[in-house]
Amino acid sequence: MEKCELFWLNGWVEEKDLIMSHNRSFLYGDGFFETIRISKNGKCLLWPFHWNRILRTRIALNFPWPIELTESNFWELINSQFPQNAIGDFRLKLIFWRQGDGRYHPQNGQLAFQLTLEPSPFPWVRTIQKLGLAQSIWIPTHPLSWIKSTSAQLYVAASMEREREGYDELILKNQDGFVIEGTHSFLFWIQNGRVFLPQKGLGGIDSCMRQFLLNYWEQNGVLMELVSEKWNAIPAVDGIGLGNGMGVQILEGKPGTECKNLLPEFEELIRLI
Repeated sequence: MEKCELFWLNGWVEEKDLIMSHNRSFLYGDGFFETIRISKNGKCLLWPFHWNRILRTRIALNFPWPIELTESNFWELINSQFPQNAIGDFRLKLIFWRQGDGRYHPQNGQLAFQLTLEPSPFPWVRTIQKLGLAQSIWIPTHPLSWIKSTSAQLYVAASMEREREGYDELILKNQDGFVIEGTHSFLFWIQNGRVFLPQKGLGGIDSCMRQFLLNYWEQNGVLMELVSEKWNAIPAVDGIGLGNGMGVQILEGKPGTECKNLLPEFEELIRLI
């Protein structure tokens, strides 16, 4: 499939019909987004988690949302644009913004969104070799820090540091030095059969994959612990993972340590998705 972009404002419209000076995401970062992996048959097991986050985000931001766009109607709306007979998984990105007048205070706001479809660039599970701790950026904790906002300069800067320093991924910390996430993924680590995750409320994005895995681990009796830890306090571990709606990345132990091979069990898990 080839990459395609579509636009919605009270119906599907041409890009030329959207007035840029009314795009409040462009003007003020007044928007949010979802990145969703869709299987080649058009299914998405993580969809309930994505929809729940959309719902909570639009409530938190007091976003305009047409009453007729219920979960089922919205899924049908976007599903109608999925490619037929896709040969592999694809990535769906939805960028929502408030289309309207006003400055910081919005006026006459309407829901608008962009739908982008393109082939998925990665397998569900892959390994990484080089993991570092971000030095130039930290993520502040605030009431809206869990939202996938289109105002994402800190994550852009962290990703640029990652590229500049030659890492596969960077761990981000909050203003108190507690580790919270990667540049685009939630963080967890495994030690002696127990899964550790940063506490909620430390900052960072509310991850759909995190919620999916928490539910899966709980249902299968996996021991879990939510912690507030600084990077230097994390001991040698069996593996470190970073996950988002597109998949899971596994570092096979911290540099210089030996660890078990975590890949097979995650490949088995991902078959469920």
